[in-house]
Amino acid sequence: MNNNKKTILIAKTPQFEFKIIETFIAGIVLTGNEIKSIRNKEVSIKESYILSKNLELYIFNMYVSSYGNASIQPNVKIDERCKRKLLMKKSEIKKITKYSKEKKYLIIPLKVFVNERGWAKVEIALAQKMRKYQIKINLKEKELKRRIQTREIF
Repeated sequence: MNNNKKTILIAKTPQFEFKIIETFIAGIVLTGNEIKSIRNKEVSIKESYILSKNLELYIFNMYVSSYGNASIQPNVKIDERCKRKLLMKKSEIKKITKYSKEKKYLIIPLKVFVNERGWAKVEIALAQKMRKYQIKINLKEKELKRRIQTREIF
């Protein structure tokens, strides 16, 4: 991957609650001035999820604020949490839908960024929900690693 991308938002809950199996990058179909709001970091994927319908992926409940300087009539209401289509290669979509149906993996958004061409992208992942005891074990392991590293430094 190239390093010319500007990270806008990183979701924090997938790091703790999910075991990431594989990651993909998808484009987002946006309308109007939504790209300007994304560049201004007025976006949230905290409660969003991804579903597949007819070999197409859609992200639901992704919040994109309406752009403040937009020249829109005041009586026009813009839905800030509408479903948005994700753009990917058909082979990747088939692979994602196959794993989500067969192995019961979830499709979750990890982060939103703008690439070097100025297009908004979402990093999505096939993930498996961890149980509470697995989450606790992972946290204990991370804490032990931190303690070991701090002792080695001093």
